[in-house]
Amino acid sequence: MFDSILIPTDGGKATAGAIEHGLRIAEKTGATVHALYVIDTPQLQVGNADEGLSTLVDLLETEGQRATAAVAERGRERGIDVTEAMTSGLPFREILDYAEEHDIDGISMGTGHRGRIERHFVGSTARKVNRLARVPVLTVRAGDDVPTPEYENVLLAVDGTQGSERAIEVCAALAAAYDAFVHVVYVVDSRIARSGSLAELMESEGNEACADAVSRVRSAGGDARRELLRGRPAEQLLDYAEEHDIDLLSMGTHGRTGIDRFVMGSVAETVIRRSETPVLTVRDLGEE
Repeated sequence: MFDSILIPTDGGKATAGAIEHGLRIAEKTGATVHALYVIDTPQLQVGNADEGLSTLVDLLETEGQRATAAVAERGRERGIDVTEAMTSGLPFREILDYAEEHDIDGISMGTGHRGRIERHFVGSTARKVNRLARVPVLTVRAGDDVPTPEYENVLLAVDGTQGSERAIEVCAALAAAYDAFVHVVYVVDSRIARSGSLAELMESEGNEACADAVSRVRSAGGDARRELLRGRPAEQLLDYAEEHDIDLLSMGTHGRTGIDRFVMGSVAETVIRRSETPVLTVRDLGEE
């Protein structure tokens, strides 16, 4: 499942949760960790004179060394092999390129705050990585309190498409590693299927999708239940997560669009933006 995990870090609170969760997943799966610090050179070049830019880069290199060293130290305390790395460029592109070049299996990212000196390392960067990464991406919101890295209850959103197939596979394996209970959820979008034959069709599809996902979770060694909900997908998923003390939301993203394809894509982005609970997204590679 995960042999290597990439943890981008800016050395601040914005990535603290992602570091904790990434390291815990590495512990559970036996993965190695890559701690990456990216110097955002396009951002630095805005409003900085040439004579001051070199000094600023030197300061950021020092900060980057401290940031990656901190991750490495925490990894060593847990018996995890951590590789430290630093690059410069456009952050989201550097993260994606590093993941591709080093055969990374998963990325753990923070989101929600700016870093120091107005670096947009998280936030928009996290959204772009989620949208473009070929590997699963765990997004952990920044905050004063780090969400628990122990996953006891996992929400797996399915929509019956090929786009959610990889999400089911990844979620089932991760849940088994954590001995977590999986809540498989399908949401019938009430905005387009209020009643009649279309609603019946979507409910039938949802029941089939949920039954298949539950079976696959159990085959992987976990346990699960299924739930068919009605309403606006993002709101329903977020409400369900809060009501059932969900520790991790998992879903596919960038699947096909259409009248009955609403768990993927934009819904995932809405959930990531609003969720206080970590969100694991798995991109559909079938569209490439």
